[in-house]
Amino acid sequence: PQKGTLDRLRVAEADGRIDAERRQGLEEAFRLLWQIRLEHQVGQVERGETPDDFVDPATLGPIARLGLKEAFRIVTNEQQMLAAEFNMRL
Repeated sequence: PQKGTLDRLRVAEADGRIDAERRQGLEEAFRLLWQIRLEHQVGQVERGETPDDFVDPATLGPIARLGLKEAFRIVTNEQQMLAAEFNMRL
């Protein structure tokens, strides 16, 4: 019933569906992706452009790109674990 992503992750941990380390990794990945997206959209608005969700990684600094790669790695690992748990293919 939780609507927010972070709230759903906390409920999943409280219910024993994921452990604290996985929840923390997913929360950090979510926050980083949200921050990158928001900064991208703010820049677009400031330039008079229509905001979108496409962030070209080449426009990011080296540390942000590393963080982005790590965030995607965390999400991919979780997706693979869920797919295996529910006997699905990605």
